[in-house]
Amino acid sequence: MISYVSNQIQDMTSSNWSLLFQLTIKNFASHNCITNEYLSNPETIYRLHTFNKVKDKAIWHIHGEVDYPRTIMLGQEKYSNSLSRIINYTVKRSDSKFSDGVRSWVDLFLCSDVHIIGFGFDFSEIDLWWVLNYRARVKFQNEISINNKIVFHVRKSNNVNPDYNVRNKSLIRLLKSHDVDVKEYDLSYIDLYKEVISNF
Repeated sequence: MISYVSNQIQDMTSSNWSLLFQLTIKNFASHNCITNEYLSNPETIYRLHTFNKVKDKAIWHIHGEVDYPRTIMLGQEKYSNSLSRIINYTVKRSDSKFSDGVRSWVDLFLCSDVHIIGFGFDFSEIDLWWVLNYRARVKFQNEISINNKIVFHVRKSNNVNPDYNVRNKSLIRLLKSHDVDVKEYDLSYIDLYKEVISNF
C-alpha cells in the first residue's frame, strides 16, 4: 500500500471493508463516521451517504465497513437492495441536476473527476456498472450536463497470463463503451500506483 495520499485528493471511494485508506494518510490518529446532514437518521446497513472523515479527506466505503459489520455487502440480496437504493436516490436527484453538492458517493461519479486505481471492476459489481451506465446514458442523451471524467488506470495485458489478457481486453472495451477513459501502463502494480498518484 502506498504510504501517502496526495493533498489534491479530497474524496476517496473504496469497495474494501478495511480501514487501509485511513491508515495510509500520514499522521493518522482517528476517524469520524459522518452521515450527510440532510439525512435525518444515520445509515446502519447501506452506506450510500456515509463517509469517514480523516483530516481533510472523505473516505466512502461503498460496500460497507469492517467496524460496522451490518454494512458489509455480501451476496446477491445485499447488492440488489443496495442497487435499488442507488436507483431511487439517483432518479430523485436527477431533478436537481446534481447541482447542490455531494450527498452520496454516487454523486462523485456524476460530478467529480474519478480515477480508478487498483480495482478490478469485476462484471459482478452491479452497483458500479449501473452508475457508469446511468452516467453515460444521461450524458449522451443530454438529460443532465455531465462534464467530469472517469479514468481507469490498469496494467497492460501481458503474454504471461492469457486469461488475464482476454478479461482485460473485454473489460477495457466495456469501460470505454461506458464513457470511461482507460490508461494502460507497462509497470508493476506498485509503480503504477506511484505514477498515478504523483500526477495529482
